[in-house]
Amino acid sequence: MTSDKQSRLNADQLESALAQERDGLSELEQEARARREQALEQMGAYVSMLRNTTATRRAADGLPRRPFSFKLEFEDGRWNVDEIELDVAPRVGDIVSFDDGRPWRIRATQVVRARPARKPVREFFVCAPAA
Repeated sequence: MTSDKQSRLNADQLESALAQERDGLSELEQEARARREQALEQMGAYVSMLRNTTATRRAADGLPRRPFSFKLEFEDGRWNVDEIELDVAPRVGDIVSFDDGRPWRIRATQVVRARPARKPVREFFVCAPAA
């Protein structure tokens, strides 16, 4: 996926910049060095999170998992979005559940164009509560 490649590139660039900043720590006074080290640790944690989101997730059987987006439409007209990782793409008619355990039936798909235009379109699986 393009976004995964971009995320990996971003993580590589940030990691390189952090390494350069760490090299310059010895030139700072002790108080400034302590603050800078703390900031670099936090940025390092961000780089780690960025790398974790781009890593291929695998199910227990070793097959890759990927995230899918869902639009949950409630009976009173409200709606919400959620995302879960699945082994295979869901289809209309499938029943899925999220953190609360309630079952939802996929009734359609909806493609949403992203802005700015250079971002890819997103596909949502539109769900209604399963009876």
